[in-house]
Amino acid sequence: MTPRARAAPACALVLAVAVIAAGCATSPGVSPRLAQARAAREAFFQDNLATYQPRRPDEAAALDALRRYKHAHESFDARGLEALLAPSFEARHYPSKDSAEVQTRAAYLEQRRDWRARPAPARHLDIAVQASHLSQKSGQVAVTALTTHRSKHFAPRFLETFVFGREGGEWKLRRIMTYPLRPPAPELYEVRVAFTEMAGLQQPAPEAIARDMLAEGPDSVFEKHYRLGSTVRSGVRSLVSAGPFVVIFREPPPEGARIEILEQAYGPVSERAQGTIVAGAAASPFFYVVSQSKWFGFRFTVDVRVLLDGVPVAEETLTLQ
Repeated sequence: MTPRARAAPACALVLAVAVIAAGCATSPGVSPRLAQARAAREAFFQDNLATYQPRRPDEAAALDALRRYKHAHESFDARGLEALLAPSFEARHYPSKDSAEVQTRAAYLEQRRDWRARPAPARHLDIAVQASHLSQKSGQVAVTALTTHRSKHFAPRFLETFVFGREGGEWKLRRIMTYPLRPPAPELYEVRVAFTEMAGLQQPAPEAIARDMLAEGPDSVFEKHYRLGSTVRSGVRSLVSAGPFVVIFREPPPEGARIEILEQAYGPVSERAQGTIVAGAAASPFFYVVSQSKWFGFRFTVDVRVLLDGVPVAEETLTLQ
């Protein structure tokens, strides 16, 4: 029995076979002015931790501790991180001007207890130091920096202040204060549409995704759960493995941003789908959207366009033959 070519739920086509063929992979045109603005922003966040020149020995010691923190973060070294934290350590995150989240030392380490150390970084923490200051009154050193938590698919950015103090003759990290920084205009966002493959029809459990993203880094969502497909011609594969497409934001959109996902399928029949999402304040810095619609069948072409606050930011085309 040969399934008829049509758009249908995956369960209706489990015996079908598809070839993922090269479509017309495009993105909105980037003007020279926009390219220059993006390059200037990248330069602003360039890591300078290794070359930043402190003014005092205490500041130099604090910066050395910050370099150890960076290494522990990049290599998933939970023990190395724990050794750097003062007993009174706390992490304060300010997702918006009207809210704050505070983690104690115990909670901060508990969230990272499943880190799996690795010799080569699967992620990078770029630290662009802006200033370091020694408080004569408290004896603490505050280092203010622009940071980028960069991996293959994500690069959220923050303004962070690291506060160090002497604990038993060693410089320890007493406090981190984090404020998210986002592109000032929709066109500065880097967004891509990718098609995924899955081992079965069941969607991955959100709890498993969150656990692995903490233990192995944010890219694990696409390395273990939603494996990214390719728009380059590949071998014949069962439609059972053809998963939904995902929209990946390299930096998360701001609270209240309107994300429109427009889908148009062409084939024996033409169908259209449209979805709108309003970003919330508690959105993860590693932001992606999984499509709820699936287009399956022979000789179908699906165009996907993504708009952020009405501005086109991504476009992709896939053909199933």
